[in-house]
Amino acid sequence: MARRLEDCFLVDDFMYGGPETYNQHWPINSVPKKENAYVSADYLQGYNDFGNLLENYFLFAKGSLIHVDEDTPLFLSYDTERPGHLCFVSQDSNPYYLKSELKLAYTVCTGMLELTN
Repeated sequence: MARRLEDCFLVDDFMYGGPETYNQHWPINSVPKKENAYVSADYLQGYNDFGNLLENYFLFAKGSLIHVDEDTPLFLSYDTERPGHLCFVSQDSNPYYLKSELKLAYTVCTGMLELTN
């Protein structure tokens, strides 16, 4: 059985960035996405839910950002098993190779938008 690490975030905001999909929607969390390996593929051939362009950052309209480390064997889902949640999973299963240490590394940034006249 594959080792598994998982962190989920409740998303009550518009989310942008992330993957290219066959039917692209903005914000990207307006359509649920089942858990899938976060790797580029040809979605026209049915290999994956994600297309050729993947970004490891997720932007939120209220001023926050999550960046997932590129070395993380990432699986991604949103609004499926946990309604309203963005979930990051790291596991050593196909298509990723077994590593001695399994990690789920990400950075959360927050900011405040200040408007002036």
